[in-house]
Amino acid sequence: MTPAIVHPIDWHLQVEDHLSKVDIGYSLLRPMTFTAVLGGQAELIKNNLWGGAAGTVPANLIDVRDVADVATRLILGGEASGPVRRPYHLTGPGGLSMDDIAEHLSLAIGRTVKYTHRTPDEQRALLLSLGLPDLVVGLLLGIDVEAFASGASTERPRPSRTFLGGRPAPFPTGSRKTQDSSGN
Repeated sequence: MTPAIVHPIDWHLQVEDHLSKVDIGYSLLRPMTFTAVLGGQAELIKNNLWGGAAGTVPANLIDVRDVADVATRLILGGEASGPVRRPYHLTGPGGLSMDDIAEHLSLAIGRTVKYTHRTPDEQRALLLSLGLPDLVVGLLLGIDVEAFASGASTERPRPSRTFLGGRPAPFPTGSRKTQDSSGN
């Protein structure tokens, strides 16, 4: 049986634990939660059901293209090879609460988008009633509770584009998939 809340960071920690036990160098990219997570919410947004247990703490979402740019720079620059063991914490341009994200989405799609704040139990019940598999529901709740509500996504140690000598992709750029798949 799937736990009520799946902790996505656990999978990453297992990889890091394994790497700590082998004698190889590595560059480990540790991005914050991706803006693309919102693309999976498009149907809920379209049907005015978007919400969750993310709370009101600002989340520092990162565009997956910024992570790819950092990886490319590390590989092509030779920094990702050799005996060095180095993690890179990557974040987006700054924190936005779910209500702030709803405002950005509203502007992007031309209609009002609202984020409905729910308890984890209320969110679980809604997602299960929509027919989502238990594992997916647990994972979505894990992202809400572990990454957002806990404040873990507020970390802002090194915006990805700052690492690259530019600015991180702004939030609306990362929300294109949500805009395109929202029916607007």
